[in-house]
Amino acid sequence: MRNVTIIRAKSFVASLATMKVYIEDPQSEEIKIGGVPCRKLGELKNGEERNFVVGDEEAKIYVIADVLSKNMSGEFYQLPAGTEDIVLSGKCVNSVGAGNGFRFDGNSNEAVLKHRKKNAVKGVVIILVAILVGVAIGLLRNLDFASDKTFSGDGISITLNDNFFEDEYFGYTQCYSSNEAMVLVLKEQFSAYEGLEDLSLEEYADALISMLDDQYIDCDGEVKTEGDLMYFEYTEESPADNSVYKCYTFVYKSEEAFWFVDFTTMERDANKLKDDVFQWASSVTFE
Repeated sequence: MRNVTIIRAKSFVASLATMKVYIEDPQSEEIKIGGVPCRKLGELKNGEERNFVVGDEEAKIYVIADVLSKNMSGEFYQLPAGTEDIVLSGKCVNSVGAGNGFRFDGNSNEAVLKHRKKNAVKGVVIILVAILVGVAIGLLRNLDFASDKTFSGDGISITLNDNFFEDEYFGYTQCYSSNEAMVLVLKEQFSAYEGLEDLSLEEYADALISMLDDQYIDCDGEVKTEGDLMYFEYTEESPADNSVYKCYTFVYKSEEAFWFVDFTTMERDANKLKDDVFQWASSVTFE
């Protein structure tokens, strides 16, 4: 037997989510991840370090968010056969296609990259299906003009329009989708990190930009203001079809938490929707 230590670095992405750690086990009937039978080793919180006892044989170690997203955002590390203890590290990262999955540091062999690309394709398909459903609903309703519609939950309200519907996106507090845009809302409780409450809104925005830069996302690195709004912009390319997404991320500070609200659309539609995005961002209120 040997010890495998996994260090989950602190990250703003999926900070409140507890990751589940599994190991490949041909004898297990507990769960299959990507067709591989696995058994659970334990769980891993944001910023936590855990030690797991495993066998000496070659095996894959998976870190997933939950059973529903295991085949979209799950990450594996191929443990070689041996008796020496192993230390692994990583963190949760954001991707338009693959959600907020865990990524092991330095984990770039061909099998892993292929696995990530396959997961990203699945994620993009899910997003596209949601978008197509939104288009179909809009056509069936024969809506020529969209009316305002306010969505509320978890202490935040935002006024969009009735082309949007409530959706789900792993790791985020709220998600709203339409045939033209997706709105992702994340609440970061002050209690999540020591000293988080002491940050200014601009410092919080800078921290988000640094996180995006670490993920090699094309972020211009500039915190901007327009009226009472503070925001930054970035683009991200889908690995599935090379589509480019434009994201406007607005930051807010309430009495108990920081929030960021991310408006994502196809880059080619960004200019057309920009005025709407800022109108929607201005409508955000907190309970």
